Amino acid sequence: MRTIGALREELRAKPESKPAGISKNEWVERQINESLVESIGLDLLVMGRQEGPDCYCFINNLLREYLGRIGKQYSAVVIDNEAGLEHLSRRTDGSVDVLLVICQPSVIGVRTAGRIMEIVQSLHLDIGACYLVLNQCDGPIPPDLMAKFQQTGLENLATIPADAAVAEFNMRGQAVMDLPSDSPAVVAVDGLVAKLLERSKV
Repeated sequence: MRTIGALREELRAKPESKPAGISKNEWVERQINESLVESIGLDLLVMGRQEGPDCYCFINNLLREYLGRIGKQYSAVVIDNEAGLEHLSRRTDGSVDVLLVICQPSVIGVRTAGRIMEIVQSLHLDIGACYLVLNQCDGPIPPDLMAKFQQTGLENLATIPADAAVAEFNMRGQAVMDLPSDSPAVVAVDGLVAKLLERSKV
């Protein structure tokens, strides 16, 4: 599968590879279209590896513009960002209806959630609603820890339990889409999606 990261590297390394008679914008759009994997009910576009040390501003702006246009063709677009704050600080996600801040139930998770909210507020990002999702929870979350999460201003929308099936699939390299419907993690995620749909009135 060709990734957007690979396309970005190709364009940076060999800018002359663009055919004559077509603008760079049109060429990038065509390449992204060819990288889109289509299936029934779900299309997939993979970003790929992180950026290198060079400047990618022009290419990233092209990608952001195109992804903004293609997103209008879908009733919903889900962006699964890598862990970290770079996507927010660089405004690579554009306008967002719902931001899910996914953290593990720990003090580090509290700090991460708080930092994300600081960035959202200081940069005045165009985000409709922000929710907290606590992931890989082995048991009840201590009240004092939950109180710290509440201080970030995030509403805890869902708690995803630690799931042995997820760990097993991960070790085997199996897709989580193939998890059984009664898997605790799948049941929790289904509940999360139902809440999101209800709140967005989709």
